[in-house]
Amino acid sequence: MVTKEDVVAEPFTRKSRSFTPWPNTPVISRFSLFVFPALSTITGMAFMNVFLQTKKYFPKISKLSYLFVIPLVVSMILGFLGVNKTSQVLMEATSGLVSAYMFSISGLTIKKGYKPAVFFFIAWVVFLVGVFAFIMKDIGNLPFNNFTRYTMQIGSAIETVLLSFALGARINIYKKEMLEALKKNEEMIKERNVILEQKVEERTEELN
Repeated sequence: MVTKEDVVAEPFTRKSRSFTPWPNTPVISRFSLFVFPALSTITGMAFMNVFLQTKKYFPKISKLSYLFVIPLVVSMILGFLGVNKTSQVLMEATSGLVSAYMFSISGLTIKKGYKPAVFFFIAWVVFLVGVFAFIMKDIGNLPFNNFTRYTMQIGSAIETVLLSFALGARINIYKKEMLEALKKNEEMIKERNVILEQKVEERTEELN
């Protein structure tokens, strides 16, 4: 999964090469460049699996998706061992596969009729477009200006808004399911009461 940390971990300019999130703690700063992207990829995938109910719609794929965790953990271990280039390549390759997985599953979930997946899919696309524009700016394919400078932040902000809509849609689904369950429970209680009344009447007639 492409994340903000991935962009930091893969600098494209001299300015970004000199950037460190914790300049006063170089050890933490160095480790964060491969730990945070890997962890954000894992948590992002786990969030999507829960949010889009992949266990319900795609049970086998949902289980297999966690195999992505293995190379990400390996990349972190390699980073701690100082094999930075291999660690970065492994992390970026796996993150790309996870991004493709999330993109595909969200699209397939839409076909299943799950409405929150629509907002999730659009949010994910918007964020990736923002990250892509940010990278294109860094390598010189897009002009550097106040818009391209903050495309990733803009994409992230729009993503957050769209995910809030997705959350609202999911809450509405839960409310609908709860109301249907309550209605079904009430119908069952009524049926039991009718059966009980019939048995009481039958027993009363027998006694008379």
